[in-house]
Amino acid sequence: MSDNFSFKHTMNVPVDDTFMQGIQIIQHPLINDPENKIDHFNERINKGNGNPIEIDHLVLHCSFEPNIEDVLDKRGLSAHYVIHKDGTILQCVDESKRAYHAGCQLKRDGKELPESEKDFAMWKDVGGFEDNMNAHSIGIEVENPDFGQTQPYSVAAMASLLQLCQSIMKRHNIAPHNVIGHSDISPLRKADPGLMFPWEWLAHHGVGVWPKTAKSDNLEKNPVKLLETIGYKTNNPSAALRAFQRHFAPQTITDEERDPKKAFDFMMNYSENMKQAFDKPIQPTPVVMNQLKCVADAYRRSRLVTKLRSR
Repeated sequence: MSDNFSFKHTMNVPVDDTFMQGIQIIQHPLINDPENKIDHFNERINKGNGNPIEIDHLVLHCSFEPNIEDVLDKRGLSAHYVIHKDGTILQCVDESKRAYHAGCQLKRDGKELPESEKDFAMWKDVGGFEDNMNAHSIGIEVENPDFGQTQPYSVAAMASLLQLCQSIMKRHNIAPHNVIGHSDISPLRKADPGLMFPWEWLAHHGVGVWPKTAKSDNLEKNPVKLLETIGYKTNNPSAALRAFQRHFAPQTITDEERDPKKAFDFMMNYSENMKQAFDKPIQPTPVVMNQLKCVADAYRRSRLVTKLRSR
């Protein structure tokens, strides 16, 4: 991928606050509004034992709304940061707080869902209902007019995102393999940040993981085990595989998700549109299987490096 985002981006916007290693950020009124605390954020506390939870994940999202922060506010949701297509960065929740950006779905129409349809936001055993991903992570929403499905993200937005992610990762010691997309942790319900999100480019700059080689010597033949090695929850293997393809092999997805005339409507009803696909057994093509092996190797190495450095 060409390095079109490598130049330094100076935001041409009014700035009320400057912090985080020189990154200019506008603080949304929500961040210091105590009346909104219950509706939009709370403390990073393990509900089971009452202990505080450290930040160790970074979750990247996409929204098509030009006023993302206002839409989240009205829905009682939140993200720590919102990045608009002009590169403007808004902080909506203090990093020390637990924002509502990576939730779960346990019921539908008031009825308990079967295990294969339950959606806990999880990554490599982190997450679930009590010790949840929101408590472990910082969430960033980025604007894109069709959820990043067919339209590229703006250069300005990606320049701001890269600088912000690098700063967050350094300050909280977040490992590259814990930088993930919303669809990675909630494959049954979410598809953002979409097929056009430049994961490979970000990983080249230390934000996330990408395999360095096009071939792998990995002898594992079970795709479910490979998905689990990377970090995916596989209670629904076909959903996990779809999320993997969206992140690491978007060129292998060729249906409505790539149709410029259908992509937006497809994303607006993602769960329903993909329900039949999720019910099918996984049958990765040779291209997808090879990429699965390469990515699994890259994630295994990344976790090993992190473990050795922590000793």
